[in-house]
Amino acid sequence: MMKSFAKIILKAFFYSMFTLIIVAVAWHFNYINVNFDTFLLSDEATVVEEFVLGDYEKRPFYQTEADYEFIKAFNENRDKYHLDALMEYYNKYYRRYFRSGRLDVDAVRVTSKQYPIIYKYVSFACSALKEKIPRIYLTKDDGPNIRTVYWKDPVLIISANLTWAFKPEELQYLISREIGHIKARHIYYRDLLQVFKQVNEYSIPGKLVKWVDTGISLDFIDWFKHSEITADRAGLTVIGDINVAINALIKLKLGANVDSYYGQINPEEYIKQLSTIKEKSRQGLFGPLLSELRSNTPFLPVRMKNLLSFYSKNSNAFK
Repeated sequence: MMKSFAKIILKAFFYSMFTLIIVAVAWHFNYINVNFDTFLLSDEATVVEEFVLGDYEKRPFYQTEADYEFIKAFNENRDKYHLDALMEYYNKYYRRYFRSGRLDVDAVRVTSKQYPIIYKYVSFACSALKEKIPRIYLTKDDGPNIRTVYWKDPVLIISANLTWAFKPEELQYLISREIGHIKARHIYYRDLLQVFKQVNEYSIPGKLVKWVDTGISLDFIDWFKHSEITADRAGLTVIGDINVAINALIKLKLGANVDSYYGQINPEEYIKQLSTIKEKSRQGLFGPLLSELRSNTPFLPVRMKNLLSFYSKNSNAFK
């Protein structure tokens, strides 16, 4: 009985401390003031003057400025707000799955001797972007999916469905996107957002949880969108073929391979769908806005338009 009570007190203490950290971070970065303009992500790329891959905490040429500045601002305050301690606690209690060996039971680890072709794709992307090879696992997920988790020791998880739904060069692009996330240090901040949501949900009562969580979440969602643009460009940096990149993105959105029987996607025609979205917004219809609010990623036509623009304006980097 006493042990159970002590655990409750200890848990309440930890959540109270984390609540103070979150409120301090929210106040410092002005996240409590919700700004819906954050969703107006620019779909135009700029000309890059120097094609550098970047070292640690230095901006690679494919990383968007908004993505880089967001991470830089947080890095400057990690010690001040004890964010690493917060992350350690999260990884200890919520991310055991990726640290305790369960993946070795539930999935197949990819190595130079186990699915060596997939391992070669990852190795090639890491070599191109100057990043260490992460742990790699092949899983039986529902639908084609690929993701990177666990910031301290990144784990690349690939759905087995990707091996048949995508051509080899398209799979190479999708893998390269994930290595781009690792290179740009996105995984830490994706995990940090989950920490904010977990702690807010259980530690801050009533309306305050919505007030703080909404402000932080909106700003993080805005950053998520820029981080996806960065990853799109990183994948293109590795493969250098804009058609492969576009096809991979649209097939990932559809969750199926359609080009074998019905032809390739027409990027220009697909991007025209943006005009419909903008027209509905001008008419005061909230469908597109609500869809944007629910999504961590920009609309796919925006991503494709940005990637095509980035490719055309910086074509020297892909020769």
